[in-house]
This record gives sequence, structure tokens and C-alpha cells, in this order.
Amino acid sequence: MDILFFVPAIHQLPTGGNIYNQKIIEHLSKIANIKVVIAESELLPIQITTDFSNRNNGVIIIDSLLANDIEGIREIRNEARFVRLILVVHYLHLLNPKNNDLFKVSSELEMLRLFNGFIAISHYSRHVLISHNVSPEDIAVVHPGVDEVYHSSVPQRTGLNVIRLLTVSNMLPGKGLIEFVDVLEKIKSLSWTWDLVGSSKLDSDYSSQFKNRLSNSLVKHRVQIHENLVGINVLHMYNESDIFIHPAKFDNAPLVIREAMIRGLPIVAYQVGGIREILDSPSEEWLIPPGDTDGMAKAITELINDEQRRDYIGKAGLERSKSFLTWNQVGEKFHSFLKSAYCGMN
Repeated sequence: MDILFFVPAIHQLPTGGNIYNQKIIEHLSKIANIKVVIAESELLPIQITTDFSNRNNGVIIIDSLLANDIEGIREIRNEARFVRLILVVHYLHLLNPKNNDLFKVSSELEMLRLFNGFIAISHYSRHVLISHNVSPEDIAVVHPGVDEVYHSSVPQRTGLNVIRLLTVSNMLPGKGLIEFVDVLEKIKSLSWTWDLVGSSKLDSDYSSQFKNRLSNSLVKHRVQIHENLVGINVLHMYNESDIFIHPAKFDNAPLVIREAMIRGLPIVAYQVGGIREILDSPSEEWLIPPGDTDGMAKAITELINDEQRRDYIGKAGLERSKSFLTWNQVGEKFHSFLKSAYCGMN
């Protein structure tokens, strides 16, 4: 099978979508002829598709961050008309019910018609695609996986005087970090620290705004930002923390929640996108209505004050996480979709 995979210029940065793509590419490279093309801008380098124009067993995969280039996608569709065109749906404006950019949503609806198939990383995104007249048979739900190293023994968390809150998130407008400083100020009388693991490179303006907001806060001395942690060092942060906070305003299928659950952490997050389908029943009560900072402050307060509750929810999430796929299983499922649904190859 010949595969051409278009990824965005930020491909090497540690985002959930990039990690997903990298793991899929790693798997497919062992069993197929795959070429990865990094789009240096939001425009697709369509001349790359020339070699694919006459193939009938080829697949072109496009990351949804490149979906704004509808003219480029249309040219690729015309140039390689016998090739299957697959969209990996990490994020689209039409997935977010709070998105008011009608022009972008309209453009995305037009773009969907150019694809033969879709990899949805959550059942939530599958449901939204179907609501926009995408055939269910053209969609495969392939959730993110979890690295094997996360399956190591979980540390005991007892007898703590200061509760360590953890967020793993890049500094972007949709991640709700500025608003979360408001939440922290509402619980300043409690004993806690907050660690933020994430990069400021994706949006320097927003990162500056966030850091400025934090520097002017009375809780700034209780917050530590870790911008360069990767791999095993991030795992250590999960192990050393007590409560995982995901304050994103919208998220499709956050990998970090899976990682936190498999490390036995209770989760507090807003009820948005595909987050609910990741969690077990006990954890669902800690899903807060979107934008309800008072509700989030209340939930965190209750968990800080109740060690047994933290332990119970953490263990329930750990049990739920046993059903999470490894990246190898994710790759197999992804490849299976390419073969059985679109290529008819063994």
C-alpha cells in the first residue's frame, strides 16, 4: 500500500494531535510504503501528489489542521482521482458548538465532501460528522493510545499536607489557562500547588498574556511552569501529582486525560467534546458545565479536602484505563480501516 501523509508545520511540537500522527506514521512505516509531507504553511504542497495520480491502491491522508486549504484539497482530489483521500479529524471548527465563525464552518462543510473517509479520534466527533451528512460507513473511530511505559505500577498518594494540582497543556487560547488562574484565586485559602506542563511556542501572544495574568496574581508563588518536559519526565509529573485538572474550553479526545487516569489521578474537567466518553462513571460527576469557574473551584475544593474521595476516583479511573488501547493497537486499527474500507487489500 502506498501512503502519502500530509502533516502541519508544527508536526514536531508536543501536541496530542502531533503525537497521534507520529505514532500512526511509526506503525504504518513498518507495513506500508509511506511518505510524510510536512506542509510548511497552511497551504498543501499539492505538486507532491503527482506520483500518486495514476495509482489505484494509494491513500492520501491529511491532518485536519490543513483542512482550511480547500482549494488545495480540491486540486489533490482532481490530480489523484483514483486515490482514497482520508481526513484525520483532530479538530475542526464545526466540532465545537461554541464556535461562531460561520465562514470557517461553512468552508469545512464544503471540504468534507472531497474526502472518501474519515478517522475520528472520538465517538463525539463521529456523531458530529454524521450530523453533517457524512455516511457512518465512511468513518472509523480510532481513539488515541497510551505508551506502554504508563502501565507501570501506580504510586501511593497518602498523608499529604500540600495537594499538587497538575495540568498538561500547551499555552493556547482554547485551553482555558487564563480563566483557570481565576479558579486558583477562588481556592487560595487551601493548601495546594499547581504545575503546568506545556509549551509556549505555539502561540507566543497568548502565552505572554497568560504569563502576565499569572505574574499579577496573588497565587503566582504556588505555580510552576515546565516548558521543556517530554517523555519519562512528564510521567514523573503525573506520579508526583494528586489531582489532574483539564480546564480546556473545548477538546475532542485529550490524550493527557488518558495518561492521567492510567496513573491513578482523579480528573476535573469541563464537560466538552469527547471527554465524557473517556471517563468512568465515578469520574463523570467531576465534569463541570463549560465555563463554570465557580463549579470547577468547588469540585477541586471537595477533592482537596477529601483524601478518600480522591483515592476512590483515582482507582476507578485506573480500572477504566485498562480498556485503553496501546499505540500498536491504535496503529493496527488505523491500518485496518485503510485496508478493509478503502483499499480492499489483504
